[in-house]
Amino acid sequence: MNKLWTFALTTALLSSSVFAAFIQSPIPPSSKENHLLDKDGDGRLDGIDIKLLGSISQDYLDQMVDSLTFDWVDSNDVMVHVVATKSDFKFDSATPRNVFVDLSGKQNEWLRQTAISSENNPRGLGNFKMFLARGNSYTFSAQDKMVPVINDALLRSYRGLRSDTLSMHFSEGMKVSAGCETFLMYKKADDPVERSLPIAAALWNHSATSVNIILDASLNQGERLAPRDSVRMIEKCIGDSLKNMANASSKFFAVAGYFPMEIQTSSMVVDPQTADKNTPIFQLQFQKEDAKVPNENSWGYAMDIMDEEFLNAVRSTLGLSTKVVLDPAKLLIHYNLRIYTNLGTYVVGTSFDVKGSDPRFENSGKKLFLKWNMMDAAHRRVGTGVYIADFVVHVTYNGETIYRNDIHHGPTTQIFGVKRR
Repeated sequence: MNKLWTFALTTALLSSSVFAAFIQSPIPPSSKENHLLDKDGDGRLDGIDIKLLGSISQDYLDQMVDSLTFDWVDSNDVMVHVVATKSDFKFDSATPRNVFVDLSGKQNEWLRQTAISSENNPRGLGNFKMFLARGNSYTFSAQDKMVPVINDALLRSYRGLRSDTLSMHFSEGMKVSAGCETFLMYKKADDPVERSLPIAAALWNHSATSVNIILDASLNQGERLAPRDSVRMIEKCIGDSLKNMANASSKFFAVAGYFPMEIQTSSMVVDPQTADKNTPIFQLQFQKEDAKVPNENSWGYAMDIMDEEFLNAVRSTLGLSTKVVLDPAKLLIHYNLRIYTNLGTYVVGTSFDVKGSDPRFENSGKKLFLKWNMMDAAHRRVGTGVYIADFVVHVTYNGETIYRNDIHHGPTTQIFGVKRR
């Protein structure tokens, strides 16, 4: 009986010794060498590299690590409490004192935010805390190692009337390196060649999170930056205050923008005399944006309506971001045309109101062309000669004036000629 008791006691002691060998001591994270990363360069946190105060193994992760929590900003700019579970922790035997927390599965839920604290987000983000399986927990800090990104780029192009301006917003405060005449590359929408973007002046806000760039007006029209082109930051020429600099793989960002609303017309028309009795005096046509109207046989007035540049002009006038979705039903385009002889005798006139929700726009940009078929109010063909047109355009959004040609471009009258073949 004593032998049996001695055997049982020895077995128990050996078992407890073996079990004790598997119990590992908690290893806390470093207080300084932990980094926030944006590996894919999209401006969203996608990983945290944590430096531990001792070497670990995969077995340690499996036994000891429970989770990681921290505060961040979601895509709606609301601070949220994030929980990364054990499955998010990745071990690499080549760096046994580091563990990587993979957040790539969560990054699409977050704002393009590349700093723990910035002018855009002064709230106390971070608050990193690692929980271990035996109830231990460690609070630690992490340094930003994320390269800033472009959050918005809006071009105001003035068709040569004045210098174009490019307004840009970044994911955090920026600093331009000494010796960099420009910090941007650009490429045209239809040309893959990258070019340096000449900058005449750069006016930063007080936090350096946004800049208004006055572009060099000496470039040929075809070389100038235009809406739908794209820009990227030049390597080592711009970065944040922690010297996270733009690198060779910095991504191109599509430039939104607009031109001044422009009325297209012509000063001469040749009457083809092909109209019959069923041809209306005026026609309001929804043409493709690249349609060559008006032309020598089709006289009238046209504007590019409901394309992205038009909508951005509306947003800019209303003080809205380019990301705001407008309600097409609130957009109203009013055309009013009156035609007189060169002696001032009234010939004919018309007016049209068109909403942005008109199905003839087909949910895309169109050239809205008001065509006159060279007939008077009695449906008779007019003779050759000089005529005077008075054309007024009024664009409103929810009743607020966006554009009026009589305000923005002075007189609305035009002298034009009619001739026959």
